[in-house]
Amino acid sequence: MNDERIQQLENIGFVWHAHDATWAQNYSKLVEYKHKFGHCNVPKDDEEYTSLWMWTYYQKQMYNKRTLGKPHPMTDERIKKLEDIGFVWSITHDEAWNSHLENLRKYKAYHGDWYVFF
Repeated sequence: MNDERIQQLENIGFVWHAHDATWAQNYSKLVEYKHKFGHCNVPKDDEEYTSLWMWTYYQKQMYNKRTLGKPHPMTDERIKKLEDIGFVWSITHDEAWNSHLENLRKYKAYHGDWYVFF
């Protein structure tokens, strides 16, 4: 393919690396989630964010593979971008407990009663 044809394709927004484009789209969704909720810990059981949770879970899996020296697509650039927005690679049980407790406090403050929750 000659340079002119390459330029014509690029002028119409042709995506050369679909995996990179998909990663960037999901990263943007995570940035939006962070702006909305103040953190990057997407809950597994929220139907609205199921695909984003799956993507963040995959990022953690690939990061773990990298640390173990196994094949992975996780780059230094991706790690930096995720860490720059406060992405947490793993949380302890205590951190998870504290996060859930804080969510319950917010729920109670908003709704005023527990019976709405149950």
